[in-house]
Amino acid sequence: MKLLLLLVITLLSGVTEYSEDKKEYTDTELMEYAVKYYDKTYGQVPPHKSIEDNDDGTVTIHFYDSFETHNATWAWYTIDKQTGMGTNDVTFEKINFIQ
Repeated sequence: MKLLLLLVITLLSGVTEYSEDKKEYTDTELMEYAVKYYDKTYGQVPPHKSIEDNDDGTVTIHFYDSFETHNATWAWYTIDKQTGMGTNDVTFEKINFIQ
């Protein structure tokens, strides 16, 4: 059922990178999708980005600015590597990063 739903979402969104053979999006692809989402939503590209693989099939992406005395967070996202669906970890908003 999940695969069928993912196939429908993929077909409707025009995304072609995901296939049953591939199994999951790469960290690079997920970072690109997250940056595009942030730019489209807020009109700017974060100056610093990091990505961390989690043990549950997700990644956590951190957008931030770096100052001499501290880092200022712009956004935290957790994204499922198989579906491209994620959550804004600050607002808990559900996001389809691959649209």
